[in-house]
Amino acid sequence: MRRYHVRDEESYRERLRRFLADPYLRFNPYRVSDSELIAAAYRQRWGSPFSLTQMAVVEFLPVDVIEAGPVPAEYVRYKICTDSRVERFSLKSFIYFHTAQDSLRPVKHTLNGRNICNADLARRLSGRRFFVSHAIPVWLPGDVKGVALRMHRLTGKEAADAQTIREGMIGAKLEMLGRLLEYPDAECYLDGEPSASVDIATPVNAAIAAIRRFPEATPPPSSE
Repeated sequence: MRRYHVRDEESYRERLRRFLADPYLRFNPYRVSDSELIAAAYRQRWGSPFSLTQMAVVEFLPVDVIEAGPVPAEYVRYKICTDSRVERFSLKSFIYFHTAQDSLRPVKHTLNGRNICNADLARRLSGRRFFVSHAIPVWLPGDVKGVALRMHRLTGKEAADAQTIREGMIGAKLEMLGRLLEYPDAECYLDGEPSASVDIATPVNAAIAAIRRFPEATPPPSSE
């Protein structure tokens, strides 16, 4: 559900400033070597509430099967590689559409840009690791807040994985800044209408322009 209210001008500007100042958003993955980038991704945890994008590697654990009733219940489980906390969702919920908090349109978890839309694919995630470039805030049943992961397959090959991470991060930054610009009043972004006119287009478009220039940098070579 979306709620609308008037937010004072100063707090509106402050929320925008915090989103645009987030370290994950400002980080240029083309300024570090392949090995440094991959190591950094494996070290990261989830970002703050003001992180439009992520930079983490998740590991999917074996599907949990509960023999309850005539049809066993299956649960998808995953965790960030640096964290022992396990996220657990019913397999049915994991592959269903959920409502994006900003657009109110249906979205799903994706892998390499494609929706994860069947149980067999969800089961095959077990035992594998994926780079998460961002997570779309969604509403789960009962108005519970959740996310739709944007995941990218890792191969274990340094150059290929570094390129996957770089491209995923740039795409995520541009997509999420675009969503912020299109749905600024959403609770997950600026959370309401400002009490006075506030220009958000100029700073957001400036951030987009800067990010589009990130690939102009040449990554340094990895250390031997």
